[in-house]
Parts: sequence; C-alpha cells; structure tokens
Amino acid sequence: MPTRPDLRDIAHNVRDALADCDRETLLELLTFVLKEYVVEGPPPMLVHQTETIADLQRLRFGELITALQTRLDLPELALFAVDGDRVSVRVGGVMQPLDASRTAPAAAELPRPAAGVRVVEANLSPRPPTVPGPAPAPAPAPAVPGTMSYRVPPGGQTMRQIARQTLGDGERWKEIYFLNQKMPPEYAVPGGTEVRLPAGARVADAAN
Repeated sequence: MPTRPDLRDIAHNVRDALADCDRETLLELLTFVLKEYVVEGPPPMLVHQTETIADLQRLRFGELITALQTRLDLPELALFAVDGDRVSVRVGGVMQPLDASRTAPAAAELPRPAAGVRVVEANLSPRPPTVPGPAPAPAPAPAVPGTMSYRVPPGGQTMRQIARQTLGDGERWKEIYFLNQKMPPEYAVPGGTEVRLPAGARVADAAN
C-alpha cells in the first residue's frame, strides 16, 4: 500500500504553486474549493479503497470508471457517465452508451499449406529506430459546423476565462476543451491562438 504524503510537504508545494497567481485566479480557486468541498461536499468515494492493480482488475467497467473519476482530476473522465453497470460517453454533445461486455474476436487461424508445398522461412532484419523530429506547433482547431471562431487576445487566457467571457460561465470550460482537445486545459492558451467555441458564444468578432 502506498505511503501517505506529508501534509507539510503538500502545503509547501501548494504555496509554491500559487505564489505567482494573481488575485482573480486565487479567488477562482477559493470559490471552487468552497463550492465542491464545503457547500456540495466531497465526491463520494468507494467503500473499498482501490490501492493496487489487483484491486482494479476485480472491478466491473462501471466501477473502474467511477474509481478513476474519484481519484483523478482529468477532463477526459468528465465525458463518462455511470448509471449502475451502464456507462455512457459524451460524443458530439450526445451521450452514447458503451457495451463493455463485448469481447474481442478470436484471431483467425492461419491456413495450413497443402501437402507437397514447400514453405520457405525468411529472416527479416529489424528496421533501425527512427529519431522523432521536433513536435510541430499546435495547429488551429478545425472548423466544426455550428461552432464559432475566437482569437485569444495578447497575453493569453485560460479555458475557464474564455468560457466566462464568451459563455457567461467559467464552469463551461469543458465544452471549449471538447472542441479543442489538442490544447491542454491545464495551461493558458497563448495569445493569437484560434479557438473554436460552442454556438451562441458572445464574441463580437467571431466568425462562423
């Protein structure tokens, strides 16, 4: 079982991480903590705490998704919804059910050579590994029907700030991330970047 971290180390790391944050960002963090852990309460945890890979292997698919959602703060996990043993995923704004009971088809057996046919084995030398080149710059998000285009002002903005400015609610940042999944939501979007927004966004200079 993993050891529990020292609370003093956690407090020190949090203080270092928030040292450069402005007042508006700190207020957003405080509001989120009060809403999620004081007003609404902490997220429900599983009765049996999953601590090892062996524990995960014993869970059903719905229980596995729930365990990951309660332990990891990833935007991708927010796309899943669990209702008992039924798991759905949001695709294009519509919840699609997943069938976890499907099994992969068995690999087809290769045909055996007919009698009298000579089989020749060839030794294939492995190809030398290729050295990956530098990662290309993030490309603008492709146009999606029913969406709008928004160019981030100089200085950059977080997805939460963009959602508050254009959609009227910073908590709708996940809708922006769904349309711009190549942009990491934990970092500010650089100024001049073109971002796709949901239809109805309040952007004066947006173009369909």
